[in-house]
Amino acid sequence: MKFPFFIGTMNRPADLSPFPFSEGITAATLDTETGALEPLRTETVARLESPTFLGVHPTLPVLYACSSAIPGKLSGELTVKSENATVKSGNITDTEDILTAYRIHVDGTLTLISEIASGGKNPCHICVHPSGKWLFSPNYSSGVTACVSLNVDGSFSGIQHWKHPAEGSDHLVLPSAVTGRQECSHPHCCAVSPDGRFVMECDLGCDRIWIWTAKKCGENVLFDENPAEKISAGENLNGWELSAVQPYVDAPRGSGPRHAVFSRTKNQFYVFTELACTLDIYDFEPENGRLTYRNSIPVLSDCVSGKTEGRREKQSVAGQGAEIVRHPTEAFLYLSTRIADRITVFREMEIGVETGKFGMETVQSISAGGEIPRFIDFDPTGRFLVSCCQKTGRITSFYVSETDGTLRATGFSLFSPWCACVSFVNSGKR
Repeated sequence: MKFPFFIGTMNRPADLSPFPFSEGITAATLDTETGALEPLRTETVARLESPTFLGVHPTLPVLYACSSAIPGKLSGELTVKSENATVKSGNITDTEDILTAYRIHVDGTLTLISEIASGGKNPCHICVHPSGKWLFSPNYSSGVTACVSLNVDGSFSGIQHWKHPAEGSDHLVLPSAVTGRQECSHPHCCAVSPDGRFVMECDLGCDRIWIWTAKKCGENVLFDENPAEKISAGENLNGWELSAVQPYVDAPRGSGPRHAVFSRTKNQFYVFTELACTLDIYDFEPENGRLTYRNSIPVLSDCVSGKTEGRREKQSVAGQGAEIVRHPTEAFLYLSTRIADRITVFREMEIGVETGKFGMETVQSISAGGEIPRFIDFDPTGRFLVSCCQKTGRITSFYVSETDGTLRATGFSLFSPWCACVSFVNSGKR
Protein backbone atom coordinates (compact mmCIF):
# COMPACT_ATOMS: atom_id res chain seq x y z
CA MET A 1 0.00 0.00 0.00
CA LYS A 2 1.18 3.50 -0.77
CA PHE A 3 0.32 6.47 1.45
CA PRO A 4 0.26 9.89 -0.23
CA PHE A 5 1.87 12.88 1.43
CA PHE A 6 2.50 16.52 0.61
CA ILE A 7 5.82 18.36 0.86
CA GLY A 8 6.19 21.97 1.97
CA THR A 9 9.27 23.84 0.79
CA MET A 10 11.35 26.98 1.35
CA ASN A 11 11.94 29.20 -1.66
CA ARG A 12 15.58 30.27 -1.98
CA PRO A 13 17.48 32.39 -4.53
CA ALA A 14 19.47 30.31 -6.99
CA ASP A 15 22.79 31.79 -5.83
CA LEU A 16 22.30 30.25 -2.38
CA SER A 17 21.86 26.71 -3.61
CA PRO A 18 22.72 24.47 -6.56
CA PHE A 19 19.08 23.32 -6.47
CA PRO A 20 16.40 24.75 -8.77
CA PHE A 21 13.80 27.10 -7.39
CA SER A 22 11.14 25.54 -5.22
CA GLU A 23 7.70 26.68 -6.34
CA GLY A 24 5.42 25.52 -3.54
CA ILE A 25 3.78 22.24 -2.49
CA THR A 26 4.57 18.93 -4.16
CA ALA A 27 3.07 15.43 -3.71
CA ALA A 28 4.70 12.02 -3.17
CA THR A 29 3.98 8.54 -1.80
CA LEU A 30 5.53 6.17 0.74
CA ASP A 31 5.29 2.39 0.27
CA THR A 32 4.24 0.91 3.62
CA GLU A 33 5.94 -2.40 2.86
CA THR A 34 9.38 -1.17 1.85
CA GLY A 35 9.56 2.53 2.75
CA ALA A 36 10.18 3.46 -0.89
CA LEU A 37 9.50 7.12 -1.73
CA GLU A 38 8.20 8.21 -5.13
CA PRO A 39 6.74 11.39 -6.63
CA LEU A 40 2.96 11.23 -6.89
CA ARG A 41 2.86 14.00 -9.47
CA THR A 42 5.66 15.55 -11.47
CA GLU A 43 4.28 19.10 -11.32
CA THR A 44 3.93 21.42 -8.32
CA VAL A 45 0.41 20.88 -6.95
CA ALA A 46 0.10 24.32 -5.31
CA ARG A 47 2.22 27.35 -6.15
CA LEU A 48 3.06 29.23 -2.96
CA GLU A 49 5.91 31.35 -1.68
CA SER A 50 7.71 29.25 0.95
CA PRO A 51 4.96 27.00 2.38
CA THR A 52 7.20 26.00 5.29
CA PHE A 53 4.62 24.11 7.34
CA LEU A 54 1.61 21.98 6.43
CA GLY A 55 -1.22 20.36 8.36
CA VAL A 56 -4.33 18.33 7.58
CA HIS A 57 -7.88 18.40 8.88
CA PRO A 58 -8.57 15.54 11.34
CA THR A 59 -11.60 14.22 9.43
CA LEU A 60 -11.80 16.00 6.05
CA PRO A 61 -9.57 15.80 2.96
CA VAL A 62 -8.31 19.35 3.52
CA LEU A 63 -4.66 20.47 3.57
CA TYR A 64 -3.54 23.68 5.27
CA ALA A 65 -0.37 25.69 4.61
CA CYS A 66 1.30 28.76 6.04
CA SER A 67 3.38 30.76 3.60
CA SER A 68 4.79 34.15 2.67
CA ALA A 69 2.68 36.63 0.73
CA ILE A 70 3.93 37.21 -2.83
CA PRO A 71 4.50 40.94 -3.47
CA GLY A 72 2.16 42.23 -6.14
CA LYS A 73 0.13 39.03 -6.31
CA LEU A 74 -1.61 38.76 -2.95
CA SER A 75 -1.97 42.37 -1.88
CA GLY A 76 -5.29 44.02 -1.19
CA GLU A 77 -8.56 42.17 -0.69
CA LEU A 78 -8.81 38.42 -1.25
CA THR A 79 -12.05 36.76 -2.28
CA VAL A 80 -12.15 32.99 -2.58
CA LYS A 81 -15.28 30.93 -3.16
CA SER A 82 -15.35 27.64 -1.28
CA GLU A 83 -17.04 24.46 -2.41
CA ASN A 84 -20.12 25.08 -0.26
CA ALA A 85 -20.69 28.40 -2.06
CA THR A 86 -19.64 30.64 0.82
CA VAL A 87 -17.19 33.46 0.15
CA LYS A 88 -14.12 34.09 2.29
CA SER A 89 -12.36 37.42 2.17
CA GLY A 90 -9.50 39.11 3.95
CA ASN A 91 -6.89 41.80 3.50
CA ILE A 92 -3.25 40.96 2.83
CA THR A 93 -0.80 43.76 3.64
CA ASP A 94 2.97 44.12 3.54
CA THR A 95 3.05 43.23 7.24
CA GLU A 96 1.12 39.98 6.90
CA ASP A 97 1.59 36.59 5.30
CA ILE A 98 -1.09 34.05 4.40
CA LEU A 99 -2.80 30.84 5.45
CA THR A 100 -4.39 28.67 2.76
CA ALA A 101 -6.75 25.70 2.69
CA TYR A 102 -6.96 23.14 -0.13
CA ARG A 103 -9.34 20.33 -1.00
CA ILE A 104 -7.30 17.12 -1.48
CA HIS A 105 -8.19 14.94 -4.48
CA VAL A 106 -7.40 11.24 -4.86
CA ASP A 107 -4.99 11.91 -7.73
CA GLY A 108 -2.83 14.16 -5.52
CA THR A 109 -4.06 17.45 -6.94
CA LEU A 110 -5.23 20.32 -4.74
CA THR A 111 -8.04 22.85 -5.15
CA LEU A 112 -7.84 26.14 -3.26
CA ILE A 113 -10.95 26.58 -1.11
CA SER A 114 -9.97 29.35 1.31
CA GLU A 115 -7.32 31.95 2.04
CA ILE A 116 -6.83 34.40 4.89
CA ALA A 117 -4.25 36.88 6.18
CA SER A 118 -2.17 35.32 8.95
CA GLY A 119 -2.13 38.46 11.08
CA GLY A 120 1.66 38.76 11.07
CA LYS A 121 4.91 37.83 9.37
CA ASN A 122 6.56 34.44 8.95
CA PRO A 123 3.90 31.96 10.09
CA CYS A 124 5.91 28.88 11.01
CA HIS A 125 3.59 26.13 12.27
CA ILE A 126 0.14 24.63 11.69
CA CYS A 127 -1.88 22.94 14.43
CA VAL A 128 -5.48 21.86 13.78
CA HIS A 129 -7.72 21.27 16.78
CA PRO A 130 -8.91 17.61 16.94
CA SER A 131 -12.53 18.82 16.76
CA GLY A 132 -11.79 20.37 13.35
CA LYS A 133 -13.17 23.70 14.61
CA TRP A 134 -9.94 25.73 14.82
CA LEU A 135 -6.51 26.12 13.29
CA PHE A 136 -3.60 27.70 15.17
CA SER A 137 -0.62 29.25 13.39
CA PRO A 138 2.12 31.30 15.14
CA ASN A 139 3.63 34.25 13.25
CA TYR A 140 7.23 34.00 14.43
CA SER A 141 8.52 37.46 13.49
CA SER A 142 5.47 39.42 14.67
CA GLY A 143 4.84 37.79 18.04
CA VAL A 144 1.24 37.05 17.01
CA THR A 145 -0.51 33.69 16.79
CA ALA A 146 -3.52 33.29 14.51
CA CYS A 147 -6.46 31.35 15.94
CA VAL A 148 -8.66 30.67 12.91
CA SER A 149 -12.17 29.25 13.21
CA LEU A 150 -13.10 26.69 10.55
CA ASN A 151 -16.35 26.03 8.69
CA VAL A 152 -17.89 22.57 8.31
CA ASP A 153 -16.15 22.15 4.94
CA GLY A 154 -12.75 23.01 6.46
CA SER A 155 -12.57 26.51 4.97
CA PHE A 156 -11.71 29.57 7.05
CA SER A 157 -14.44 31.43 8.91
CA GLY A 158 -12.94 34.04 11.25
CA ILE A 159 -9.72 34.86 13.06
CA GLN A 160 -8.61 35.78 16.58
CA HIS A 161 -5.11 37.17 17.21
CA TRP A 162 -3.05 36.19 20.24
CA LYS A 163 -0.33 38.77 20.93
CA HIS A 164 2.24 38.95 23.76
CA PRO A 165 2.28 40.96 25.81
CA ALA A 166 -1.26 42.09 25.09
CA GLU A 167 -2.20 45.75 25.61
CA GLY A 168 -2.70 46.45 29.30
CA SER A 169 -1.43 42.96 30.17
CA ASP A 170 0.24 42.26 33.50
CA HIS A 171 2.25 39.42 31.95
CA LEU A 172 5.63 41.14 31.71
CA VAL A 173 8.01 39.75 29.10
CA LEU A 174 11.50 39.54 30.57
CA PRO A 175 14.61 41.09 28.92
CA SER A 176 16.47 39.13 26.27
CA ALA A 177 18.56 36.15 27.37
CA VAL A 178 20.06 35.25 23.96
CA THR A 179 21.10 38.30 21.94
CA GLY A 180 19.60 38.40 18.46
CA ARG A 181 17.09 35.62 19.11
CA GLN A 182 15.05 36.75 22.10
CA GLU A 183 14.51 40.47 21.64
CA CYS A 184 10.74 40.01 21.69
CA SER A 185 7.99 37.39 21.60
CA HIS A 186 8.56 34.70 18.95
CA PRO A 187 5.76 32.09 19.11
CA HIS A 188 6.85 28.92 17.33
CA CYS A 189 4.17 26.24 17.78
CA CYS A 190 0.88 25.29 19.40
CA ALA A 191 -0.02 21.92 20.93
CA VAL A 192 -3.54 20.87 21.95
CA SER A 193 -4.12 18.89 25.14
CA PRO A 194 -5.48 15.33 24.70
CA ASP A 195 -9.00 16.35 25.80
CA GLY A 196 -8.99 19.44 23.56
CA ARG A 197 -9.56 21.92 26.39
CA PHE A 198 -6.16 23.63 26.38
CA VAL A 199 -3.72 24.96 23.81
CA MET A 200 -0.07 25.36 24.81
CA GLU A 201 1.75 28.04 22.82
CA CYS A 202 5.55 27.76 22.83
CA ASP A 203 7.22 31.19 22.75
CA LEU A 204 10.89 30.93 21.78
CA GLY A 205 11.52 34.65 22.28
CA CYS A 206 10.10 34.89 25.80
CA ASP A 207 11.19 31.49 27.15
CA ARG A 208 7.56 30.96 28.02
CA ILE A 209 4.66 28.59 27.35
CA TRP A 210 1.32 30.39 27.21
CA ILE A 211 -1.73 28.40 28.29
CA TRP A 212 -5.01 29.05 26.44
CA THR A 213 -8.42 27.67 27.27
CA ALA A 214 -11.62 27.59 25.23
CA LYS A 215 -14.45 29.83 26.36
CA LYS A 216 -18.20 29.55 25.94
CA CYS A 217 -20.51 32.56 26.05
CA GLY A 218 -17.77 34.58 27.72
CA GLU A 219 -17.16 31.95 30.41
CA ASN A 220 -14.24 29.60 30.89
CA VAL A 221 -15.18 26.17 29.52
CA LEU A 222 -13.35 24.56 32.43
CA PHE A 223 -16.27 25.33 34.67
CA ASP A 224 -18.98 24.06 32.35
CA GLU A 225 -20.50 20.58 32.59
CA ASN A 226 -18.77 17.91 30.43
CA PRO A 227 -16.48 20.48 28.72
CA ALA A 228 -14.39 17.95 26.80
CA GLU A 229 -17.45 16.39 25.15
CA LYS A 230 -18.85 19.77 24.21
CA ILE A 231 -15.56 20.97 22.76
CA SER A 232 -15.36 17.82 20.64
CA ALA A 233 -18.85 18.58 19.37
CA GLY A 234 -17.92 22.25 18.83
CA GLU A 235 -20.89 23.38 20.89
CA ASN A 236 -21.32 27.17 21.04
CA LEU A 237 -17.69 28.01 21.64
CA ASN A 238 -16.61 31.54 20.83
CA GLY A 239 -12.85 31.65 21.04
CA TRP A 240 -9.96 31.20 23.42
CA GLU A 241 -8.49 33.14 26.34
CA LEU A 242 -5.45 32.86 28.58
CA SER A 243 -6.14 30.49 31.45
CA ALA A 244 -7.22 32.19 34.67
CA VAL A 245 -5.65 29.31 36.63
CA GLN A 246 -2.20 29.69 35.07
CA PRO A 247 -1.76 31.98 32.02
CA TYR A 248 1.80 30.82 31.38
CA VAL A 249 4.76 28.88 32.73
CA ASP A 250 8.33 30.11 32.34
CA ALA A 251 10.79 27.79 30.59
CA PRO A 252 14.48 27.65 31.58
CA ARG A 253 16.17 30.97 30.77
CA GLY A 254 17.68 31.14 27.30
CA SER A 255 16.30 27.74 26.25
CA GLY A 256 13.97 28.93 23.46
CA PRO A 257 10.95 26.56 23.46
CA ARG A 258 10.38 25.53 19.82
CA HIS A 259 8.06 22.53 19.38
CA ALA A 260 6.15 20.34 21.82
CA VAL A 261 3.92 17.27 22.15
CA PHE A 262 1.62 15.86 24.82
CA SER A 263 1.63 12.32 26.07
CA ARG A 264 -1.88 11.03 25.41
CA THR A 265 -1.77 8.36 28.08
CA LYS A 266 0.22 10.07 30.84
CA ASN A 267 0.01 13.58 32.22
CA GLN A 268 3.23 14.78 30.61
CA PHE A 269 4.11 17.62 28.24
CA TYR A 270 7.38 17.43 26.30
CA VAL A 271 9.09 20.53 24.88
CA PHE A 272 12.07 20.58 22.51
CA THR A 273 14.06 23.79 22.94
CA GLU A 274 15.83 25.27 19.95
CA LEU A 275 18.50 27.38 21.67
CA ALA A 276 19.51 25.03 24.50
CA CYS A 277 18.72 21.87 22.50
CA THR A 278 17.11 20.13 25.47
CA LEU A 279 14.09 17.92 25.98
CA ASP A 280 12.14 19.66 28.75
CA ILE A 281 9.59 17.66 30.73
CA TYR A 282 6.53 19.24 32.36
CA ASP A 283 3.87 17.67 34.53
CA PHE A 284 0.38 18.44 33.20
CA GLU A 285 -2.78 18.71 35.30
CA PRO A 286 -5.68 17.93 32.94
CA GLU A 287 -8.26 19.22 35.44
CA ASN A 288 -7.09 22.84 35.15
CA GLY A 289 -4.37 22.94 32.48
CA ARG A 290 -1.55 23.75 34.88
CA LEU A 291 2.03 22.95 33.80
CA THR A 292 4.89 22.34 36.24
CA TYR A 293 8.48 22.23 34.97
CA ARG A 294 10.30 19.10 36.11
CA ASN A 295 13.66 18.77 34.37
CA SER A 296 15.68 19.15 31.16
CA ILE A 297 17.60 16.45 29.30
CA PRO A 298 20.44 17.46 26.92
CA VAL A 299 19.61 16.02 23.49
CA LEU A 300 23.11 16.29 22.04
CA SER A 301 25.19 15.46 25.09
CA ASP A 302 26.78 12.45 23.39
CA CYS A 303 27.43 14.40 20.21
CA VAL A 304 29.08 17.30 22.04
CA SER A 305 31.26 15.01 24.17
CA GLY A 306 32.40 13.09 21.11
CA LYS A 307 30.68 9.77 21.82
CA THR A 308 28.43 9.76 18.77
CA GLU A 309 29.83 8.18 15.62
CA GLY A 310 30.00 10.48 12.60
CA ARG A 311 29.58 13.68 14.60
CA ARG A 312 30.92 17.02 13.43
CA GLU A 313 33.84 18.26 15.51
CA LYS A 314 33.08 20.53 18.49
CA GLN A 315 29.65 21.67 17.41
CA SER A 316 27.77 24.10 19.64
CA VAL A 317 24.27 23.00 20.61
CA ALA A 318 22.92 26.57 20.19
CA GLY A 319 20.12 26.74 17.63
CA GLN A 320 20.18 23.05 16.77
CA GLY A 321 16.77 21.94 18.05
CA ALA A 322 14.28 21.34 15.24
CA GLU A 323 11.38 18.85 15.51
CA ILE A 324 9.86 16.52 18.10
CA VAL A 325 7.33 13.76 17.35
CA ARG A 326 5.66 11.11 19.47
CA HIS A 327 5.36 7.51 18.29
CA PRO A 328 1.74 6.27 18.08
CA THR A 329 2.50 3.67 20.78
CA GLU A 330 3.38 6.55 23.17
CA ALA A 331 6.54 4.75 24.31
CA PHE A 332 9.08 6.75 22.28
CA LEU A 333 9.95 10.33 21.36
CA TYR A 334 12.01 11.31 18.30
CA LEU A 335 13.90 14.62 18.04
CA SER A 336 15.82 16.02 15.07
CA THR A 337 18.78 18.36 15.45
CA ARG A 338 20.23 20.62 12.80
CA ILE A 339 23.98 21.19 12.27
CA ALA A 340 24.62 17.87 14.06
CA ASP A 341 22.15 16.34 11.55
CA ARG A 342 20.95 13.68 13.97
CA ILE A 343 17.72 12.02 15.05
CA THR A 344 17.69 11.12 18.75
CA VAL A 345 15.30 8.49 20.12
CA PHE A 346 14.07 8.63 23.72
CA ARG A 347 12.22 5.92 25.60
CA GLU A 348 9.77 6.50 28.41
CA MET A 349 10.71 4.98 31.75
CA GLU A 350 8.84 4.95 35.03
CA ILE A 351 10.72 6.80 37.77
CA GLY A 352 8.13 6.65 40.52
CA VAL A 353 5.74 3.74 40.90
CA GLU A 354 3.85 5.44 43.70
CA THR A 355 3.54 8.79 41.93
CA GLY A 356 3.04 7.43 38.42
CA LYS A 357 5.77 9.79 37.11
CA PHE A 358 7.68 8.97 33.94
CA GLY A 359 11.07 10.12 32.69
CA MET A 360 13.00 9.63 29.46
CA GLU A 361 16.22 7.86 28.56
CA THR A 362 18.23 7.99 25.33
CA VAL A 363 17.90 4.92 23.12
CA GLN A 364 19.66 5.93 19.91
CA SER A 365 21.32 8.77 18.01
CA ILE A 366 21.42 8.21 14.24
CA SER A 367 22.26 10.22 11.13
CA ALA A 368 19.19 11.96 9.71
CA GLY A 369 20.22 11.06 6.17
CA GLY A 370 21.31 14.54 5.14
CA GLU A 371 22.01 18.07 6.31
CA ILE A 372 19.62 20.28 8.30
CA PRO A 373 16.81 17.83 9.23
CA ARG A 374 14.23 20.54 9.81
CA PHE A 375 11.32 18.11 10.09
CA ILE A 376 10.55 14.48 10.92
CA ASP A 377 7.27 12.57 11.18
CA PHE A 378 5.67 9.12 10.99
CA ASP A 379 3.58 7.62 8.25
CA PRO A 380 0.00 6.78 9.39
CA THR A 381 0.97 3.18 10.23
CA GLY A 382 3.81 4.22 12.56
CA ARG A 383 6.10 1.69 10.85
CA PHE A 384 8.18 4.34 9.08
CA LEU A 385 9.66 7.71 9.96
CA VAL A 386 10.60 10.26 7.30
CA SER A 387 13.21 12.98 7.63
CA CYS A 388 13.23 16.25 5.64
CA CYS A 389 16.82 17.41 5.21
CA GLN A 390 16.49 20.98 4.01
CA LYS A 391 20.03 21.77 2.88
CA THR A 392 20.61 18.43 1.16
CA GLY A 393 17.19 18.53 -0.49
CA ARG A 394 16.42 14.94 0.51
CA ILE A 395 13.53 13.17 2.19
CA THR A 396 14.71 9.88 3.71
CA SER A 397 12.68 7.02 5.18
CA PHE A 398 13.55 4.83 8.18
CA TYR A 399 12.15 1.58 9.54
CA VAL A 400 10.90 1.91 13.13
CA SER A 401 11.50 -1.10 15.40
CA GLU A 402 8.31 -2.31 17.07
CA THR A 403 10.24 -3.54 20.10
CA ASP A 404 12.73 -0.84 21.07
CA GLY A 405 11.78 2.10 18.81
CA THR A 406 15.18 2.30 17.12
CA LEU A 407 15.52 3.51 13.54
CA ARG A 408 17.13 1.82 10.55
CA ALA A 409 17.54 3.49 7.17
CA THR A 410 15.49 1.83 4.41
CA GLY A 411 17.93 2.93 1.72
CA PHE A 412 15.21 4.99 0.01
CA SER A 413 15.20 8.77 -0.38
CA LEU A 414 13.48 11.35 -2.56
CA PHE A 415 15.07 14.47 -4.04
CA SER A 416 13.02 17.51 -2.97
CA PRO A 417 14.77 20.90 -3.25
CA TRP A 418 14.54 22.95 -0.03
CA CYS A 419 12.09 20.53 1.59
CA ALA A 420 10.84 21.91 4.90
CA CYS A 421 8.09 19.54 6.06
CA VAL A 422 5.72 16.77 5.02
CA SER A 423 2.09 16.03 5.85
CA PHE A 424 0.54 12.61 5.32
CA VAL A 425 -3.06 12.66 4.06
CA ASN A 426 -4.27 10.15 6.66
CA SER A 427 -2.60 11.84 9.61
CA GLY A 428 -4.38 14.72 11.37
CA LYS A 429 -2.49 14.69 14.67
CA ARG A 430 -1.09 18.18 14.24
